[in-house]
Amino acid sequence: MRSDSRAGKSRRGRSRDRLDVVLASLLVAVAAAVLAGFAWTRPSTVNLTVPYEQSGSLSYTTPVSSHSVYGTGRVTTGQPVYLSAVRTLDLSYDYRFASSSLASLSGTEQLVATMSDGQGLTRSIQLQPVSPFRGESFVASARLPLARLSAVAAQFDKALGSQNGTYSVQITPSVKAGGTLARAVLRTRFDGAASFEFTGSALVPASAVTGSSTASSAPVSPVSSLQHVSTGAAETPGGSPAVMFGHLSVADVRLGALVVLLLALLVGLRFALPLLGEFVSSEERVRIAARYGPALVEIDMLGLPTEATLVQVSSFDGVLQVAKRLECPILHESGEVERYVVVDNGTVYEYPITTPSPAGLARVAGARAALMSSGNHSAAHAAGPHAAN
Repeated sequence: MRSDSRAGKSRRGRSRDRLDVVLASLLVAVAAAVLAGFAWTRPSTVNLTVPYEQSGSLSYTTPVSSHSVYGTGRVTTGQPVYLSAVRTLDLSYDYRFASSSLASLSGTEQLVATMSDGQGLTRSIQLQPVSPFRGESFVASARLPLARLSAVAAQFDKALGSQNGTYSVQITPSVKAGGTLARAVLRTRFDGAASFEFTGSALVPASAVTGSSTASSAPVSPVSSLQHVSTGAAETPGGSPAVMFGHLSVADVRLGALVVLLLALLVGLRFALPLLGEFVSSEERVRIAARYGPALVEIDMLGLPTEATLVQVSSFDGVLQVAKRLECPILHESGEVERYVVVDNGTVYEYPITTPSPAGLARVAGARAALMSSGNHSAAHAAGPHAAN
């Protein structure tokens, strides 16, 4: 009987262990699924910001008489351009695109002179047609007829009722560029204008005018208004992997969470199938051990006083109801007869399962064989005298 009891306890222990493994696998699977879902809401890569710089510089020159106010045979960048000595001005605009990353650019450019009275009146003079360029730099050349500026200034004077007014003139490159920058699609514009002031007698770089306005002002380079720099940035999609939880990439977290989820499901399924088999087993004691094993108190042998009242319960569910109602534990005694008992003072509620254990079946089979052997021997002895005759 004790070997049967140990076998029953071992079976129930295995059932509890399987249930613990299934529950632990379920918790791990839920945690892995939550982590995978969170990782999938995060982008796997982050855009890489690639900075770039555009710069432009205007220079101008024109030949003049060596007897003019300049004292040399040429006007150079930064000097005022006096209409008394100069009729046309040769312009050169140097554009450059710079970045630490590889760029492939092309686009169009056009030098345009724009005169403004500062009150809303503007007039544009196209100095060259729209021209294509390819690469990260170009030099545009054009010729500015100063007579055109004088004609526009005369119209402004007439409209404003003044004479020899001072007007703003800007030389703009009007660059439109496109291409790629470090795998990013790039579309950019550059309108770095060189600024001048125009009077009836001269075209003067704006910084030279500003620098000479007050004696106390800081020195200003006479060519600073002829140079312009602008910065920008392009974003490369998927430039670098996104990270989470320190240095783990989002892609690694996704993969790791899926692997853990799959392993947890496989382990849970591996232990759940035998447990499910026990839950639906044809043997009632196996079903009870699988479903209610943790609620049973294992005992080797139940000793009861002679005056105890024994109540036979017709099902295990009845024992459960009695245990809940009396708030008493269910005692379990293993053996050839499985006994589920609730003890309440002098009353014992019992549900026995009379299905014999394998050892019991073996003993019953041995007894039956011995009985049949004894019966055959007796029959042969009784038939002996008749056989002799």
